[in-house]
Amino acid sequence: MPAGRGPSPLVLLSCALVALVLVACEGGPAEQVAAGPGSGSPGTRTPTATAAAEYESPFAYCGQTGSVDNPGAPYVGPEHPPEVFRVLADLMGLPSDAPERTVTPEFEWRCMDGFVYACTYGANLPCGKADLSSRPTREMVEFCSRELDGTPLPGSLVGHQTIYGWLCRGDTPATTHQKYQVDARGFVVSFWHWIPEPESEPERSPAAGQR
Repeated sequence: MPAGRGPSPLVLLSCALVALVLVACEGGPAEQVAAGPGSGSPGTRTPTATAAAEYESPFAYCGQTGSVDNPGAPYVGPEHPPEVFRVLADLMGLPSDAPERTVTPEFEWRCMDGFVYACTYGANLPCGKADLSSRPTREMVEFCSRELDGTPLPGSLVGHQTIYGWLCRGDTPATTHQKYQVDARGFVVSFWHWIPEPESEPERSPAAGQR
């Protein structure tokens, strides 16, 4: 190339084409990402977190979670939902002027197969899981060793969670019959009530024996 003359237009065009080819091979311009705090340069890209669904309604919560013995997150409503107790009070025949109608008392509720169930405590009405064991305890054996044949074992000894009746056959504790039926989750059926959603026509209902 003669001294004092710049590159020809053909050379400049060739250089530009080479530059474009190099950019294409490297995957194009770098993607811009959010800059870090206090930084004037792009920061590290982090995935956007999707907020988990939360439920204030026990009916929506049970409809989504299926079966839960101890309701918790993502349920964020009241521990003792008043809309559940209102239905429970009606099912139990609680008088309309009962104090519990004004201030919601403590009660238990849970989910089974997408439905809401509730239980309220009472005399000998435990809401916990049933005791399915037919094996006598040491205390029961000691009781029968001191009692007459045929003596019933008291509830304070066998526990109110047991589903069986107990008596002494000689000096051995034995079950007599099954007093209660249990549901698929191990709770006494007669202590728990299905709570249909108020002011809503249920599309389905629990199977017989689970209501």
